Amino acid sequence: MKLFVLFSLAILAYADVPACPNGIMSFNYSKLPVVFPSGGDLQTFPDFYNCQLQISVPLGYFVIFKLDLNSANPGKNAPVQVIDQTSQTENVFHSENEEFYLISKGGSINLSTGNSKTQFRIQINWKQYPSTPQNRPQDILYMSVYSVSQSQIFYFHSTDSNISTHIAHTTNSQTLQDLRGLIFFNGPYWNSTILGTGRQIFHRKSQFVTSSSYNKHYLTVLFLGNSAETDIQFVEQLYENTQQFTEIQTLVYNGNITRELTMETSGNAKSIVQTYSDYLVVEGILSINGNGFLEVYPHEALQNMSKSIVGYRGSTEELAEDQRKQRRWRVPRERPIRGGYQLFHQEAKKIRVPAEAATDRARSAEADSLRRTKPTKKLKIH
Repeated sequence: MKLFVLFSLAILAYADVPACPNGIMSFNYSKLPVVFPSGGDLQTFPDFYNCQLQISVPLGYFVIFKLDLNSANPGKNAPVQVIDQTSQTENVFHSENEEFYLISKGGSINLSTGNSKTQFRIQINWKQYPSTPQNRPQDILYMSVYSVSQSQIFYFHSTDSNISTHIAHTTNSQTLQDLRGLIFFNGPYWNSTILGTGRQIFHRKSQFVTSSSYNKHYLTVLFLGNSAETDIQFVEQLYENTQQFTEIQTLVYNGNITRELTMETSGNAKSIVQTYSDYLVVEGILSINGNGFLEVYPHEALQNMSKSIVGYRGSTEELAEDQRKQRRWRVPRERPIRGGYQLFHQEAKKIRVPAEAATDRARSAEADSLRRTKPTKKLKIH
C-alpha cells in the first residue's frame, strides 16, 4: 500500500503539466493575459522536461511576462534561458515574479529542467507602446544624464559624431530588473533598428553607439515599464570621447554615497569610470587594490589623455599622500585604467561653498558653469 500511495502522489504532482509536442509551444497575441501552465499554480515539472516557449509580438506592441522559477539543484546549467528580439540570451536560475520584456517580433523562453525538480510559471501580457508625442530631438553636445522618471521616450541627435549611451551604476535590484525594459534604437523612431536593452550594456559595462543612417546620428530611447516607479538613469555623450574605452561605468551623485567598483582591462585596452553631479561635491577614493595604473583626468582633458590630476599604481598606501589634494577636487573628471585590474571604493559628499571663497555673483557663475558641463569627472585604468 505504501508504494501505491507514493506512486499516486508522484503522478498528481505532474498531472497539470502540458505536453510540449516537438519541443515547441507558441503563444500569439491575446487581449487577455496568458498563463502557463494554464492552471495558474506554480507547478513542479518533470525531470528532463524540455520545451521552447515561442512568444510572438506584433508591430506596435510589446510583451511583459512575469516569471516564477525555483530549482532544487540546477548546477551550472540554467533551467531557463530567455532569448530576446536581438537573439541575446539571459540565463535564469531563480526568479520570483520578475518582469521581462519583448518587442516585435518577439522572443522565446527555453525551459530545460534536467533533474533539478524545477517549478515554473509565466504570465504573459501584450500591450501597445505608450502614446508619447514625437518631440524635437535633443542635441548631444556634452555628457548628460537622463532619468527615466522624467519620460517614457527620449529622442537624441548629433550632426557630427556618433552618439554613445550607457547606464549609470546601480545596486538596486528593482532597477536592475527594470533595465530589461529600457530599449535603445539606432534612429529617430521606436521602430528603427534596435541596438539592445539597458540590462545588456549594464552587465557588460559597455556602450551602444549609433551609426549614421539618416545623414545625422539619431538615438531613440524607450522605457516599457512604469517610469514613476524606477530610478533608472542613463548617460548620453559623443562617441569621440568614449571610443578608446572597452569598459565604461558612470557614478551619478544624488547625495552622499560610497560605492565599490571593479575595473578590468587586458593588453592595451582601457576602462573608465565617469562621475557626474548637478551640484558641487567633494570626491575621494577610500581604498584601491589591483595591478593596473589608475589616473584621474579633468573631463575636458580625457579625449587626448593629457593633463592628468593624479595617478596610482594600484596600492592603498599611495592614496595617503594624495588624499589631501583629492579632497580639493571640484571639477569634472574621469578615472581610466590600462593594463590590469582595480577594485576601489569611491565616495562623494555635498559641500557648501565657503563664504570667503567667492562673492555671491562668482559662486552663481561657478554653479551655472557646473550645470552646463554636467559631469564631475572621469577615471581611467591603464
